[in-house]
Amino acid sequence: MMVKKSDLLALMPCPLKIPMEKEILNSIRKLNEYYETSLTYKIVSNAVAQEDVFLEVMQSKAIDELPEIMMAPGFSRFFFPDFVNKYRNTGCFSSVANQRISEDFRSLGMSDPEGCYDIIGFNPLVFLVDKTNFPDLTTPTKWSDLLKEDYSEKVAYRGHNDREFCEGILLNIYKEFGKEGIRKIGRTVKCRLHPAQMAKYAGTKMPQAPAVSIIPYSFACMARKSKNVTIVWPEDGAIVNPLVMLVKNECKQVMKDLAMELSATKMSSILRKEGFYSLYQDAGDRNMKGSFKWLGWDFLKNNDLQSLLQELNQVMFEEVHKHDNQIQYSEKGGCTCSS
Repeated sequence: MMVKKSDLLALMPCPLKIPMEKEILNSIRKLNEYYETSLTYKIVSNAVAQEDVFLEVMQSKAIDELPEIMMAPGFSRFFFPDFVNKYRNTGCFSSVANQRISEDFRSLGMSDPEGCYDIIGFNPLVFLVDKTNFPDLTTPTKWSDLLKEDYSEKVAYRGHNDREFCEGILLNIYKEFGKEGIRKIGRTVKCRLHPAQMAKYAGTKMPQAPAVSIIPYSFACMARKSKNVTIVWPEDGAIVNPLVMLVKNECKQVMKDLAMELSATKMSSILRKEGFYSLYQDAGDRNMKGSFKWLGWDFLKNNDLQSLLQELNQVMFEEVHKHDNQIQYSEKGGCTCSS
């Protein structure tokens, strides 16, 4: 199986792939020299390889078939029952960096209480509001605003394909507002776009430009400056899409050292530069924009995320296709929802 050939398997959100890969390779070269070893690695953008790579991981039969370290964004396969029951619940992974999380993020409950997962950083989801074509539309200030009829067929979302929407949005809306909240959100869908397209359309008079884009903060900052375009940090918190790391409990010391490097100062600097947040930087070094909406470990542990996401995506899909207008989707293979 291809997965077992790599000591490190990292699926990176689009903006992080190149700068993180460069720094990771520098760390690997130094460790190879110090330990006189030869670490193997596979670093890919989740825009192009998520499904194939995860399929290999999920088809593994034993922990020995998996890389020593795995990284991936979002609330996906690492949280699905088969993987959790086979590996997490049997003590196969152990956190190496939880104790280094800054106090502000620790107080938000983002440290895994069972010491299995490490969250290296996250890309907060915010609103990019464009009044160019909708000058009289009320600016949304919190997530519940987007459930209102005012935003019917005016909002852009992301997703893996035309039947799978961003899991961070679906799970958080469901947690707070139930399935009825998902139905209401479904009615607001104007289009599904790559975040780069959301930023590109903002401030234009193009008919496909949405009034509101739910967009990663890193991409929102790329939108052209205009009196009609504003970035709104939701009052009830920007949704957290985590970058998750799993480290084998029985891994070699060289791999533990590499895992520590992945939460070190240089990595934190890269995350900040690309509009992400690192959990391991000092409070004074962070540029906190507002509060955050974190699903919580209890929710992740007590729900079958695979079945739940299938159900919520179906509800969303059915609502979207009740629209009279032609829904436009980004090309297959576009950035996944945790980019």
